[in-house]
Amino acid sequence: MERVIVDRFEGNVAVVEAGLGHMRNVSRSQLPPGTREGDVLMFDGRAYHKNAEATGERSAAMRSRTHRLFGD
Repeated sequence: MERVIVDRFEGNVAVVEAGLGHMRNVSRSQLPPGTREGDVLMFDGRAYHKNAEATGERSAAMRSRTHRLFGD
């Protein structure tokens, strides 16, 4: 399975990072309902699936980095 991270939305297109800065466009209709920027998704070759655990870990790491840089 391939892991991607939703970088941003541009209209009906999601720009996802597929590793090492490789970006590609995915139709928003192919994503699970409620997908948001920053979500980690897994692609099984046919469909995208949310990975809630990886998304939570990534969010926590980002909060920690922000806190170290800027404090409270």
